[in-house]
Amino acid sequence: VNVVFQEKIPHRNDDTSFQFTLQPIFSPYKDKLHVCYMTTKKLVTQIILDQEEYCGSDNILVKDCAFESKLHNILVPINKSFKINNIEYDIQVPNKPRKFMIISDQHGVQGFKPKNLPDYDVAIMTGDFSQKPTYEQFASSFEKPLNKLVVLNRGNHDTQDAEIFDSLIQRDYQYYEQVGDVGIISLTVLKDGLSVLKKSFMEDAILFMKKQIPKSRAAHIIIQVHCSMYTTGHHGKAQDYKKFIIMFEEAIDELNDKRIRAVFYGHEHQASVFIRKGILYADCAPAGADPQNSKVTELHGEIDYVYGGEYHQDSYFLDHFVGYFEIDDFNKQSSFKLLRTETMKKVQSYHIPYK
Repeated sequence: VNVVFQEKIPHRNDDTSFQFTLQPIFSPYKDKLHVCYMTTKKLVTQIILDQEEYCGSDNILVKDCAFESKLHNILVPINKSFKINNIEYDIQVPNKPRKFMIISDQHGVQGFKPKNLPDYDVAIMTGDFSQKPTYEQFASSFEKPLNKLVVLNRGNHDTQDAEIFDSLIQRDYQYYEQVGDVGIISLTVLKDGLSVLKKSFMEDAILFMKKQIPKSRAAHIIIQVHCSMYTTGHHGKAQDYKKFIIMFEEAIDELNDKRIRAVFYGHEHQASVFIRKGILYADCAPAGADPQNSKVTELHGEIDYVYGGEYHQDSYFLDHFVGYFEIDDFNKQSSFKLLRTETMKKVQSYHIPYK
């Protein structure tokens, strides 16, 4: 699709301000920056860049300087400062992003303070921004703005009302985005608000991945999916989840692509780390929702009661977590830290040499 990213008109130089119900969220979109925000009343979608107004609408591909909406989506040039609501933003898209926050399963609760997060280039957010899919719950997951690049993925709760989240993310269920020299593949396998995996959903995701990875020109590849992959939780014993991870394993082995660094996921409200054939598999949840019940607080080393248990490193329960992932080209390794959201203190860290 050839996208005209905005229509520009002379800046009227008024000082009218308004209230956000959703602070601006910034996502990479091909060679542009996707800006999404919401307002308390219907307004024209516009930004101020180089003393000129650029218009959008509620649809990322439509520019309309007369259309008014409470939902606003607009594409802007990357690495240029601009103003929304008299506030200046300067969101950088790095050529070589190397530091990533992994955030999942907020369910309408921002369980961390953005200002306390360690420095990062891109936030990978694996889904379930809402408990029930409403604009208000989504906005609550971003109560304090991140003001960083984010790559959003759908969770099963987000798909209960697909129209709402589609209007916010403005991307297909399976999509690829390259940020600098890092390719990020976002897969959706839990749809219609369900936790049950369907064969067609699994096949769609696997086929997309198998087609997209060979085409990618990225130096590094990260995959995110809202589905319990390797896990010590109850989904680790479910046959449909086992079937999907076997399909996923077969696809990864067939691709045999040494650029794949990590697979991040949520859905199970616990933190788990597995490492298979030089690829990190990590569940970094929940970031805001209630943790799932457990009789233990930690598990370590190989386990034999779930599929893939031989790859298990550690699991942690009954708390809130985020992940911090780094790519280290100099030492030819990636590293991962599991952090508790309240204190941002390290729970455990891992170093994975490049394949």
